[in-house]
Amino acid sequence: MTKIVFNNNEVVFMEGSVSYLKSKINVLQGTGYLTSKRFVFCKRTGLLNALLGSLFVHLIKGKNIMFEINLDNIESINGLKHGFAKKYILRDKNGNEFALQFIRKDKWLKAIKEAVKFNNPLVNINQVGDYIQFKF
Repeated sequence: MTKIVFNNNEVVFMEGSVSYLKSKINVLQGTGYLTSKRFVFCKRTGLLNALLGSLFVHLIKGKNIMFEINLDNIESINGLKHGFAKKYILRDKNGNEFALQFIRKDKWLKAIKEAVKFNNPLVNINQVGDYIQFKF
């Protein structure tokens, strides 16, 4: 796995705890990084998750990149019911989908919209309920 590195011209807008729902039984805890160029999910190591438990694990940042999406490649974000919470499906222009859960979802969604607009001021952002579409 690749360690996260930020370029000199890359500004970090937001970072925080994010869960990546890789499959129905495979959920990875990690750190989401939203920059002026991309959204990156870095998983935390399994040993740290096990040792620290769910209360303190948010103090440790993930550094190993599991996936990243360039902001100009995000097609949509769709919020779907997932148990008692919601999962947010980030879909890219290639049809890849990444199911995420955010601790502070409203702040994350607002930041993603602002970052995409910052990256490409000509983008049209359409939102209906929990569905956000980016048209370049």
